[in-house]
Amino acid sequence: MTVTVVGTGNEFRRDDGIGPVVAQTIQRMHPAGVDVAIDSGEASTLLDTWAGSDLVIIVDAVVGTTSAGSPAQPGTIRRITDWSSENSGKLTNSHGLGIMEALALAAALGREPHRVVIYTIEAHDTGYGIGLSPSVAASVPAVVSAAVADITKHTSSRQL
Repeated sequence: MTVTVVGTGNEFRRDDGIGPVVAQTIQRMHPAGVDVAIDSGEASTLLDTWAGSDLVIIVDAVVGTTSAGSPAQPGTIRRITDWSSENSGKLTNSHGLGIMEALALAAALGREPHRVVIYTIEAHDTGYGIGLSPSVAASVPAVVSAAVADITKHTSSRQL
């Protein structure tokens, strides 16, 4: 049984680095049976990153709007387990061909993971620079806790 946590993003584009920060935090916890990867979020590399995984947890920054069309609140966390077309707007990232395309490609090639959980965090600043904005940095502990809970639930259910 393999769990892979993928932090997607670019640490040199401020809040776009949230995925790598969360992944590195989980890696420092040394969870048994968990592989951690930092990825640019490009579709073809994601397929190789999660190959053979039972559970894949992807963490990525997004820039979006609310259903009313106003900018979304920076630091807002979304947990997505259904990557159907109705959720595609919640997965719009800055990586060109990204998570949605990787999942579609994986399905077409028969290489999709058994289970995928995607955490998106609303970005405030994706300009050049290092370090997360305060509102996005404040979301790191909650995302880490939620991802660890997903890992624990998955590994517990597989042992039964």
